[in-house]
Amino acid sequence: MESNIAEKNKTINENISIDELLNIRKDEPNPYVALQNKLDDIIMEKRESLWTKGGVEDIKTGDYFVEYGGMDLSLCDVVGKYAPLGENIDAGLAYGLEKNILIEIGQTPILVADLHNFAAPFILEAINSGKLEKGSSMDHIDYHSDVGDEEGNDFEHYSSLNLSDKEKVKFLLKNSRIGTWQTSPIIQSGAVAKDKWRWLCLDSEGEWKEKNGEEKIINEEPSINNGPDILDIDLDYLCLEDDKLTEEEKAGVLLGIIPKSIADKIADTLMLSKNAKVITLVTSPTFIHQKRAIEYAKYFIQHYKESK
Repeated sequence: MESNIAEKNKTINENISIDELLNIRKDEPNPYVALQNKLDDIIMEKRESLWTKGGVEDIKTGDYFVEYGGMDLSLCDVVGKYAPLGENIDAGLAYGLEKNILIEIGQTPILVADLHNFAAPFILEAINSGKLEKGSSMDHIDYHSDVGDEEGNDFEHYSSLNLSDKEKVKFLLKNSRIGTWQTSPIIQSGAVAKDKWRWLCLDSEGEWKEKNGEEKIINEEPSINNGPDILDIDLDYLCLEDDKLTEEEKAGVLLGIIPKSIADKIADTLMLSKNAKVITLVTSPTFIHQKRAIEYAKYFIQHYKESK
């Protein structure tokens, strides 16, 4: 399946101009910003709200681009040349979810989103509504730290968020990107206490490690028994385990058959969910196969519901 995608993209490379497809000037001085802004505009145009209440059956792939990538082009749905980066530079565009879905199980809201910066307004709104308190604890389960700096923006007044304030929401999403959404509005504002934040990830051997923002291991055997107030999961934390699957296993995932190697890691995150007041699940289209990520999200939610 993966080789077919790669072959398809190889053909598309010869015919697609990303900047022409998205109507971006070839002389754009800030090409990455221009590309992300265009995708932001597409998302806002296609979605009536940041998220929609629903169930696992509503978690579906969409038919519009939400993210660009360049690291693993086989995960992108369209690959082509992006002239503002240079005539010989390939870039990819990926479809995400049809819409972000809010699933409520008991008193716990679970957001399933395609892009990780949607977690920021979700967490801040939970503080505004009283679901969370300022200074909450959070476990960030992710292949990436997402704690880069967003220079020039002051988010100290963002310790809570009323979603009816459209301009504030728009500013938040435009200025807290996927790789910076935690540092700026979440930690800088005090919504999550610095000393109550952990980044947990899997190494190449499938073992849990705790790292700091500089990607240095600070705990070789982190505890997964005491859950936080906020359990924030980017499903690309499974990308290394997902890559190890056979073609037969990958096909099985799309039928809802989750291999033991993946199920065991999801079981660990379920242990961390015991005390969570808010849970976010992110499908990260350019870092893990989107349709399999959706099945992993469904598996987590179904087993979380059974545990309650």
